[in-house]
This record gives sequence, C-alpha cells and structure tokens, in this order.
Amino acid sequence: MTTDSEFNVPLIIRGEIIDDYEVSFAGRNGGVAFRTPDVSKYMNRLTKGDAAALAAYQDVKVEEIARFLNELSGMLNLDKNSAWKRAYELSVHTSGLTAPILEFLYTYGARKALAGAARDDHWKVGKPLYWAVMVSGIGMLLIRVSSSHGWWTGHLM
Repeated sequence: MTTDSEFNVPLIIRGEIIDDYEVSFAGRNGGVAFRTPDVSKYMNRLTKGDAAALAAYQDVKVEEIARFLNELSGMLNLDKNSAWKRAYELSVHTSGLTAPILEFLYTYGARKALAGAARDDHWKVGKPLYWAVMVSGIGMLLIRVSSSHGWWTGHLM
C-alpha cells in the first residue's frame, strides 16, 4: 500500500450510503489523503431535524442492539474482511500509533468491545488500553475539527 494515495470515505446515514465526494482532506506531509461528502449538507439528516422524529428509536430493545453489535463483531476480522483490513492499513500510516497497538485494537479490541467484553485474563490488560486509545483518538479528532489549522498540521498551534 502506498501512503501517497487518495481514497474515498462515504457518509452513511441510517443505512444510506452517500458518495458525492465533494470535500478533500490532505494527509500529513503529503501522505494519505481522502475525499468525503460535505457533512454540512447532510447535518439535518444526521439529527433527523426534529427531536420527535427520533421517538421510533426509543422502541428498539436493548437485546436487539446487543444482537446487532455481536453480529457486527464477528465481521471485524482482518483476514476475512477487506474493508476492515484496508482501514487497519490506512490507520498504520496515518494514526501515529504503532502497528502492534493498532493490530491489537483491530483484531481484538473492537470485536471484544462489541461482543460484550467477556471476562478473561487478556482483557483485564486490554480493556484499559483499548479505552485509553479510543479516548485519545476521539480527542485528536475533536482537536482537528475544532480548529481551522487542525486539518493542516494535525495539531493546534
């Protein structure tokens, strides 16, 4: 995989794939770049525009959500899911984390979190590491989207 490629990231809203790639973001130091739909055009669809329209989602049973997440966790396999493997490879080049940490997160952490985090000795160490990395990643994303300079350098000035 080359680090100077550009790829498309669709926007998925309630099962609909939106692929009008209007906005481009350059990678750090001329690295991986991506194109995505302009999220501002779809903001009202993300929030449903009206809070009352979300009432139908209150009827979804916790068991149904748990079953869905458990099913999803079975699909997160680097050897069998090419999209998951591509996401891992891009993360290796763009995240700033080492490949072994990312491999742990992609092969074990995400599946374990979605499947319900069964109790075992490995997870006692992995769970805090997983959540520390998740919080760090979300924090980095918030920094990037909260500053006009964040996308240019990857850091606030």
